[in-house]
Amino acid sequence: MRHYVRNLYLFMKQLLLFSFCLLMWLNVWGQAGFTAPDTVCINDPVNITNTSVGASTYYWNFCGYDLYGTPTLTDLGNPGSLLYVPTFITIQQDNGIWYGFVSNFGKNSIVRLTYGSSLLNTPTAEDLGSFNGVVPQYTEGLQVVKDENGWHLIVVGGHTTPLARIIKVDFGTSLGTAQASLTATNWGNIGTTLNYPTELTIIQEGDEYWGLTVNADDNTVTRFYFGKNFTNPPTAQNLGNVTGTLNWPSGIYAAKYNNKNYIFITSTYSGTLVRMDFGSSIGNTPVSTDLGNASGVLTQPRDITIINDCGNFYGIAVNNLTHDVVRVDFPSGIEGPITGSKLNISGLTFPHSISTMFRDGDNLYSMIADADSHKIFRLQFNSCTNSNTPSSTNATPPSPIIYDSAGVYSIHLLTNESLSTQSSFCKEVVVLAPPKPKLGNDTGTCGVGTVTLDAGEGRTYLWNTGAKTRTIVVSTTGDYIVTVSNGYCEGRDTIHVAINQPLDLSNTAVTNVDCAGSLGQIDVRPTGGTYPYTYYFDGTNKGTDSLNKNLDAGMYTIRVTDAIGCEISQTFTITRLTSMTKPNLGRDTGTCNTTSVTLDAGPGLTYKWSTGETTRTIDATFTGDFSVTVSNGFCEGSDTVHVTVSKPLSLSNTVVTNIDCGIELGQIEAMPTGGVYPYTYYFNTQNKGSDSLYPKLDPGTYNVKIIDAVGCSLAQPFTVVEHTANIIRATASGTKPTCYDATDGSITIQINKGVPPFEYTIDTFKTVQTSPVITGLQQKNYHIYIRNAVCIDSVSIELPAPAPLKTGVAITNELCERGNGTIEVNPSGGTSPYKFYWGSDLMTQTHISNLSAGTYSILIRDAQNCRLDSIVTIENNDVAAIHIWNNDTTINIGQSVTLKATNGLDYVWTPDESLSCIDCASPVATPDSTITYVVSTLTGLNCIPTDTVTVTVTHYKKLFIPTAFTPNGDGQNDVFRVKGLGIAYFSMRIFNRVGNLVYQTEDYSSGWDGKVRDELAPVGTYVYMIQYGFYGEEMHPQMEKGTVTLIR
Repeated sequence: MRHYVRNLYLFMKQLLLFSFCLLMWLNVWGQAGFTAPDTVCINDPVNITNTSVGASTYYWNFCGYDLYGTPTLTDLGNPGSLLYVPTFITIQQDNGIWYGFVSNFGKNSIVRLTYGSSLLNTPTAEDLGSFNGVVPQYTEGLQVVKDENGWHLIVVGGHTTPLARIIKVDFGTSLGTAQASLTATNWGNIGTTLNYPTELTIIQEGDEYWGLTVNADDNTVTRFYFGKNFTNPPTAQNLGNVTGTLNWPSGIYAAKYNNKNYIFITSTYSGTLVRMDFGSSIGNTPVSTDLGNASGVLTQPRDITIINDCGNFYGIAVNNLTHDVVRVDFPSGIEGPITGSKLNISGLTFPHSISTMFRDGDNLYSMIADADSHKIFRLQFNSCTNSNTPSSTNATPPSPIIYDSAGVYSIHLLTNESLSTQSSFCKEVVVLAPPKPKLGNDTGTCGVGTVTLDAGEGRTYLWNTGAKTRTIVVSTTGDYIVTVSNGYCEGRDTIHVAINQPLDLSNTAVTNVDCAGSLGQIDVRPTGGTYPYTYYFDGTNKGTDSLNKNLDAGMYTIRVTDAIGCEISQTFTITRLTSMTKPNLGRDTGTCNTTSVTLDAGPGLTYKWSTGETTRTIDATFTGDFSVTVSNGFCEGSDTVHVTVSKPLSLSNTVVTNIDCGIELGQIEAMPTGGVYPYTYYFNTQNKGSDSLYPKLDPGTYNVKIIDAVGCSLAQPFTVVEHTANIIRATASGTKPTCYDATDGSITIQINKGVPPFEYTIDTFKTVQTSPVITGLQQKNYHIYIRNAVCIDSVSIELPAPAPLKTGVAITNELCERGNGTIEVNPSGGTSPYKFYWGSDLMTQTHISNLSAGTYSILIRDAQNCRLDSIVTIENNDVAAIHIWNNDTTINIGQSVTLKATNGLDYVWTPDESLSCIDCASPVATPDSTITYVVSTLTGLNCIPTDTVTVTVTHYKKLFIPTAFTPNGDGQNDVFRVKGLGIAYFSMRIFNRVGNLVYQTEDYSSGWDGKVRDELAPVGTYVYMIQYGFYGEEMHPQMEKGTVTLIR
């Protein structure tokens, strides 16, 4: 890893950028210098000898800032809330006090920031104002200079050529001079060479001063010559577009190296960096080069500052489009090509400029003016931490100086800081890491042999065996040490090598499974190899556990690895000493109508039954549990069975219920005896489980089967009998009533089974009849009872009736006494077809029209001669006339009027031209010539169904553009809006001072509210471009350009 340890210093403490490596203009009485080694090892002392002459103060830095690290960004806010669109900031120290001057673009003023003794302090802010308008509108670049007459602030700005200017503010002997004592001079647009000048840089050559500024509007560079002081206006020369590629140049920075002058310019809209080479003097004709986009990181760059660190050059630039900060590298030197990297900075909204770098302690800083947020931010590059020695102000550098990481470090010395004899010197020291030989982990052989050791890359080698080669071969156990050198530093490593005897598992102990069923085990006992051992049992890692317990008979694989990776694998067998088959007496059992069951204990040597018998088989003659223990002479086994000796099954108690007068369906209830409970029941082969009752049976024979708990079964048929002489079975039929609520229905009973005579009743025998026909019935559900000498039965029947007759009359009332009423008859219910009577006259149709208001009689008869009489009333309706509320009206061409009609149930407008709708109550009319509109109703139901209105169209042409507006929310002139008459085509665009589009519209009735992306736009002058065309002149559009002032 290469460490770039860099620092920048200022001509005045903590302000003006300087490089420790660059030899500055020196007074013959002061020269910084020292000696130090070129190369050292990590943690070796670096011995430095101070060789400076004519020095009175010293500043040593041994591990400065890192431009390749990620800087930090601090939000310093808006000091005193005085900043409004800050664009550029310059910083300067005077008599131990630090000052910052900010161009306040949004207020056309200069803000002075006073920091005190350190630029890291919180400043106080003072608005110095515009000096009675001397400060230009669109205030931009500024720089503090000093000559024999004192301090001056040079400022450029002005958006258009007439307003562009360069000005001077005189401070006298102190930059802290009170505002009232300051004087400002407008030098104007010298030689008309300025066209919206942005940033400014001033360079001193000997006792003369030069300056350069960039002009954004015409993409050129202007050079100033001030002479030996700033008393008089400078001369100016426009150098043109120096590369032909400048596109809105905005930032400029001057650098000097090897007695050559270089100017760097950011070209905003081309996204490139341009270098101008002036040679030994700014007055020379420059050679200019477009350096391109620096790896694509420049996105509308606004400004850049250049850093010279020990002969290595870097740029820090701010981007408008992506609101970020990037680093520009010059890997081949200041005159070479450039590359770029993002610094991953966030929090900025429109970084407009970046100041020169300044040092405070060992850290490097710069100020960023953020225009859109109206804030100042501080960028900080932190110092590195790889040196054990902090910065020093002693003449003799501290000792020892040690670096703990490899890399290239710059040691800097600054003498006579802030004096006329100030001088600097730097030297790079290469810090090397010692070689790191890697002999690996301790190792050895798997059996007698040799091991080859390799020390890795190096220049020289020395082993503790005396060998001086990179590799050696060892054949004995021991520690081996090697020392490796790269010519400057040494590294060492040690390894232990073991030359081992082979691994062996012959001492492993195996325990078999015994007759009592105790499980076996394997106790692994390795020899040879290198301790400790790792054990694997059938592929499972057991760590250091060598004992494997609770093992059944079988084969098992044991694998052992030692500390250096040697291994052995072996299979071990566990056997069962003696085994026998366990006796099996079978499932619990029993007898079916027998007196005993034979039990067999199976093969064995000796037998012992719970009954005391010692034979292989016995006969169980009673219900109970029988156990046996069988031995083969080594092991024993036992079993138990339950035997049930049961009585014979019987269904003689089964109950059969037959069918007679009171019982419509029979049933069978099985009631078994004998056998072994519980029972399972089958009815006609269907498994009924534990259900012994079979209800709702018709006459017939049914088979019942039972199976008891031990599998004994019994099947037997049972017959359900019907006693016909004791039964009545009947059905009923009916004749429904002819009309709704009529009583001419009847019911007839049919006897299917039974012995006459019979009696019939519908009221539970309060009244009876011998006839099977019952008459005089209305619609209803009936329950009819029938009886004879031995039984009573009943049947149910419903007598329905037609639905009630309904007239279904629909009427249309008379309208406007026109005799246009109607009656429509749509009957329902009863029995179709229907007849209709109008009064006493039979009607041939259901629709009657041309009726006046009055009362009418209607009679309806259905196919059963059922009738319904109805009275229908028709009324007269008067509907108000359709009406247009608008009077005849006049509009100008292009204007609209909303027509409003009322009282209509529906509308139709004619003619339909220039109307937003033709079937609505309130269409919008935009005619281009005088026209009369007529509104009517589609249905014509209004007593007066039409109305008219005339729209007269004039052709006036007019356009009015305001010159200012005040969007302060007071309801007065809050919007910049164009007014006009007869405008057929309109397009308005508004631009800010830098040419960015802030508002556009195609609707001249809309306007700008003074906001850009929902943020308040700065106070100032904005440029509008309006293209429009009057009706009839659309093919010849006109253009208006001008400015409007935004005032708050």
